[in-house]
Amino acid sequence: MKLEVFEGRTMAEALARVKRALGADAFIVNTRSYRRGPGLGRLGSPIVEITASRDRVSVNSAAGMVRVKPASGGALKADRAAHLTRDGDRTVVQEHPSRGDRARGTASSGAEYAPTPAFPTDSPLRSDELNGVHRRLIESEVAAELADELVRRLRVELSDEQRRCPRTVRAQLAGFVGSMVPVAPRPAPRHDAGPWVVALVGATGVGKTTTVAKLAANYSLRDRRRVGLITTDVVRIAAVEQLRTYSDVLGLELRVVATPGQMRDTLAQWNDRDVVLIDTPGRNPGDASRLAELGELLSAAKPHETHLVLPGTSAWPVLLRTIDGFAGLGVNRVIMTRLDEAVGFGIILNCLNRARGRLSYMTTGQTVPHDIERGESERVADLILGPPVQFKAVRTGAASATC
Repeated sequence: MKLEVFEGRTMAEALARVKRALGADAFIVNTRSYRRGPGLGRLGSPIVEITASRDRVSVNSAAGMVRVKPASGGALKADRAAHLTRDGDRTVVQEHPSRGDRARGTASSGAEYAPTPAFPTDSPLRSDELNGVHRRLIESEVAAELADELVRRLRVELSDEQRRCPRTVRAQLAGFVGSMVPVAPRPAPRHDAGPWVVALVGATGVGKTTTVAKLAANYSLRDRRRVGLITTDVVRIAAVEQLRTYSDVLGLELRVVATPGQMRDTLAQWNDRDVVLIDTPGRNPGDASRLAELGELLSAAKPHETHLVLPGTSAWPVLLRTIDGFAGLGVNRVIMTRLDEAVGFGIILNCLNRARGRLSYMTTGQTVPHDIERGESERVADLILGPPVQFKAVRTGAASATC
């Protein structure tokens, strides 16, 4: 069996190359998106990559590609690795039984790829009406394993006739997607023992400060709450000045806190506030010492809500590393930012599944206090699947007369 990897600037372009090379019956094994260019890819152009095969995938075949961390010393340990060769606009991946050979990695994160079992041979995804549903989910950047699970649930729940009705399939699928999007409850307007403390954490440049400003504006202007602002980002002067500008416009007090003691003192003095929002410095998810310092500040603050801010524009290996790196800080909510620039909204589902957190907010721009909305499961389902009117029959003649 031979796997081939196709690239394009968009999902549609990459899929077209798969179809030209392997035909309309090709098997899609995996997809991913990343950036290629200067700055370890961060400043480059977005690239969509699809791994596909002409042959049917069996359980015993190394047909999938999953992200794994390189082992100590940089050697990738896997039962089987892959050798890559270039052929025009595609990369040919052939199985190789040797250990320790590296598959292609991602420059921005150091992640590697190695074979793993793919869909079973009895998978319904390649032969019936649900094949188009699976393809739609993959095009929306839903992780392959989640897309597979969603379609399997459809096959179990729907009859053959129901699977031929796009409206029925879409409604059932929206319910399944929604059930995979836990949402955070609305915050308490006032905590009996003092202010309701909200902290935002995440890597550098993901939109924490702007999101804090949006939340502060909505709490103070819309909800008429007494709001206090704290920044612990004492390294970047620009971050303090940015938040100070917003606080001056909103008429809110901003304090710069550098130590756990200062954090406790400030919160004690602000016992009359309804809400206190804490902006934290961006941290490298791999820097254990810096994360420990941040953890000490959070322990002193004892936030009721700790939001991990994740940008929808980042490649999945980067998001995965961030989610795992910040897991020890008591994260209980997720904010997805920059969704207006995201390749696909399925990344929301992937992040929530990995983080095991509740979706609190989604942002779609830089405008304060706008471009932010509360996380809703139905809204995420609509973003991933598209409006109901656009959910077409998965193949010509598939819809039944009673649909």
